[in-house]
This record gives sequence, C-alpha cells and structure tokens, in this order.
Amino acid sequence: RKLLWENFVLDAVRNDVAFGHLFFWALRAVESSPQAKVAVQTDAKRRMHEVQGTICSKAQLKLTLRHLKEANDAVRKGDRVPEVPKSDPNKVSPLVDVCERLIYIGTEIVKVRNQQERLGVLQALIDQEIN
Repeated sequence: RKLLWENFVLDAVRNDVAFGHLFFWALRAVESSPQAKVAVQTDAKRRMHEVQGTICSKAQLKLTLRHLKEANDAVRKGDRVPEVPKSDPNKVSPLVDVCERLIYIGTEIVKVRNQQERLGVLQALIDQEIN
C-alpha cells in the first residue's frame, strides 16, 4: 500500500494536476463517508491533505507566474504594474473551490421543500457563491 501510494499516486499527482484533482475527490469521499471506519477516514484525510498540498502549490505557482507575466507586460508597455491580490492559503485550486461551493449550494437547496422557494434559494446561492 505504501509503495503504491509513494510510487504511483504521489508521482501521478505531482506530474498531472488533473490526476491530483481526481485523487483529491476520491479521498475526500472516503474521508467524509459515514460507512468508512474511523481509521480509514483518518488515513484518507491525511492523504487528501498531502494531495491538496501538491495541488495547492502547483496552483499558487501557476498564479504567481501569471501575475509576473502581467507585471512584465505592464512594465514593457509603460503602464502601472497591476496590484497582486492576496491569495487564500486554504484554497486548493480554482476547480476545487468551485466544486466545494457547488456542494454547499446542493446541500442547502435540498433543505427547502417548496419548489418555488427552492428556485429562489438556488438563484440567491448561485449569485452569492459563484457569481
């Protein structure tokens, strides 16, 4: 198990962010599964955080390179260097962030029984969480 994790999974995650996202969601499902034993949930959570760290560092590197390119382009044009927004260290990647917000929206709208009211709640949550 350890050999497979270190030589296949982590290697795949380090080399391909898409694989990283797949493993992240698989491990998150196990970590939050009420059917999984506590020891399995704990192991999945530890491994999920390891994958998360790899995805996060790659996303931050990509974002930093984009900001550097924008700054260099601005300097070349003689424009003002754009301000770099602060990044949230708790965000894994833009894809995971959007999926997390969609999960939250889904969890909230199933609580509303009335169909018309549910539609209004859905629209409000999409405006709040996505737009």
